Amino acid sequence: MKAQENYFLGGCIALKEKLIHCINNKYLTAICLAFMLLYIYMCNSLYPIMSDDYALSFIWDGEHGGNLAGIKEGHIWQRICNVGDVWQSSKSLYMTWGGRMESWLLAQAFVLWGKSVFNVANTIVFAIFIGLIYKIAIGNTKKHLVFWVWMIFMLHWLTNYAFINTTIWLAGAVNYLWLMVFQLLFILPYVNAMRGEYKTFLDSGAGHFVIFLLGVLAGNTNENSVFAILIAAVYIYYCKHAKWMRYGILGLLAGYLALILAPGNYVRYSIVLTAGEGDFLTWKQKLIVMIWLFAHEWAMVPFIVLCLRKAELCIQYNSTDFHLMKMFCLMGCISAGVMMFSPMFPPRSFYGSVVFFLIAAVIACRMMLISHY
Repeated sequence: MKAQENYFLGGCIALKEKLIHCINNKYLTAICLAFMLLYIYMCNSLYPIMSDDYALSFIWDGEHGGNLAGIKEGHIWQRICNVGDVWQSSKSLYMTWGGRMESWLLAQAFVLWGKSVFNVANTIVFAIFIGLIYKIAIGNTKKHLVFWVWMIFMLHWLTNYAFINTTIWLAGAVNYLWLMVFQLLFILPYVNAMRGEYKTFLDSGAGHFVIFLLGVLAGNTNENSVFAILIAAVYIYYCKHAKWMRYGILGLLAGYLALILAPGNYVRYSIVLTAGEGDFLTWKQKLIVMIWLFAHEWAMVPFIVLCLRKAELCIQYNSTDFHLMKMFCLMGCISAGVMMFSPMFPPRSFYGSVVFFLIAAVIACRMMLISHY
């Protein structure tokens, strides 16, 4: 009987070693990455332009209610033909529809350049997005790269209720996927600083300018997820007191103020309200939607819950990563909770929470595996 047990144990160890060898195989890694990017590219290629894409292909006529809701008599439909038209239209959007200047510029530029250009660009940005999550959650190690990248990809695909709206659709991708990349680029050096790995370049004058600029770009993105990023940046600054962090937070505040104080926010609200097209929800309805969207994160729950239950073990391994995991969980809750103050709660607005919980789940999984839970 003992011989049989030893034989079984030896077989398990051999299988584990083979799996680890496969996971670390560079050819398998290349194949998996190629498949992932091909999948995203094909999704982009097969998905047509639609809805807001058409409205944004014309110069935004803010003087006559814009190109979507509340169009007034005398509205002029003029196609965007050059970069000057893109800039003119984006300024009108900022003044009469909303403060996300980056997404307006990107969406109209891609409509001008063509869907085929967007298909390639969006695939590249998705790869950058996966890479940023990997760097934030895993760090600089390349061990088991294919396993972690595949896990990030599958969790994002499984738990993102509005996958098409936020990742594939042209107007949606530049409003959520692309803007989230700006947010992750900004928070990455802060996370690295928590781990004691940030680049000394950030301590220089040029570094201060770069982190300030990244802050402005990250601040002018999505109202709810940026608020969570701001809370996280302030918390990390409180822990580390690095001078460059102040410049990043100042830039983030500048971009955020430009976002929420944009004249277009208030004009849009009145236009949509007058046109009767606003899907305004009661507090009870928004709470139900939030709970429903939280339930869709089921695939991430086991990693986070088990890690929290084994808190003492995780802290013994790496207290910094344990605190980062809790911080990203809190960011996910904050990003969702802010939407309770919004008149509308479309499922795609939960995207920030999806990404933050995803990062927390990957950190938790890594901690449990390395601590041999």
